[in-house]
Amino acid sequence: EIEQKLPLIHFDAPQLEQVLVNLINNATQAIKKDGKISVFVTSDQKQLAQSMSSNALRISIVDNGCGIPEADLASVTESFWTSRQDNGGTGLGLAMVKRIVNQHGGKLEISSTVGTGSMVDVYLPELKGAPQAKPQQISKKPPVNQTQPCHILLVDDAEEVLDVHHMLLQAMGHTVYSARSAKKAIALFSEHPI
Repeated sequence: EIEQKLPLIHFDAPQLEQVLVNLINNATQAIKKDGKISVFVTSDQKQLAQSMSSNALRISIVDNGCGIPEADLASVTESFWTSRQDNGGTGLGLAMVKRIVNQHGGKLEISSTVGTGSMVDVYLPELKGAPQAKPQQISKKPPVNQTQPCHILLVDDAEEVLDVHHMLLQAMGHTVYSARSAKKAIALFSEHPI
């Protein structure tokens, strides 16, 4: 759900994509059976800097998955902390999300209840002096290619991350080869002009 009037923000688009892919991927992995993931984009008053409250863009990812124990909430954004080490988790996703959000002057807040689900809020500061953006002003067209089409090899063990990046690069006009393992990547690299 996207609110009608949103503050404009200054944010590196590929990094914002990385934040969203990681958060939605985490939500997907928290859901065991039938589940729901909601994404809300709203305007919010938030204290982003010390003693400075400003208008912010708020992106909320809400899931009804397994939830995070309260004792773990303070640790989930630390590098290499993971509750999924047995399922291939590296503990880098939320640490990277927090670093990117902080670099852009924003805040990351996580709330969760075991057995009910989690909510991750990303607050990003409004670009000062900018008019408010309306959803109809946001282009649904893929970005214009700034380079010639390339042959790109993507390697990632997270299928969801791989699929999203594959789709985005293909939409930009590139030929994309995907691999979920080093062995498959080496085979693709030897077969195709990467």
